[in-house]
Amino acid sequence: MRKPLHAQIYCDTLTDMFCELLAAVGKESAAAGYIEARVGPISQGTLTKIKSGDLAVPIAWVWALEDATGNYCFTRMRNRELQERGALDPQEVCHLSTLREATEAVTAQAAAEHSDDPEVLRRALKETLDVRSKCDSDVAFYQAKLAALGIEAAQ
Repeated sequence: MRKPLHAQIYCDTLTDMFCELLAAVGKESAAAGYIEARVGPISQGTLTKIKSGDLAVPIAWVWALEDATGNYCFTRMRNRELQERGALDPQEVCHLSTLREATEAVTAQAAAEHSDDPEVLRRALKETLDVRSKCDSDVAFYQAKLAALGIEAAQ
């Protein structure tokens, strides 16, 4: 039986995201190494089936490649889905999102430290601005929470 179109598009999106993580690692053998370090031996045939969309993407494999690349695309997507459903505590979203943004900024800044490449410098600026924006949102969140408790926030 064929999947409904929206389900097929969702599965295709997950497969594409996984393939992007594989590409970000470089060689498939390197990706397999990261995955195997996390979950144990994997089969090249299984990896091929996942890449072709014939098998679902294992979440433990995703986590291994997200950690290896610093690209937390699956985690961000899932957090957005859970936020839309109201299934996440705002406090959890707050610190995890801040951590993600800060990690992305530090990685971009490290790349930019000794670079004159405009794209590298733009990325460092963008990621740093994203952290500032996130922290501004966090400040507003905590100020509102303190105000709801009748406590004035220190500046």
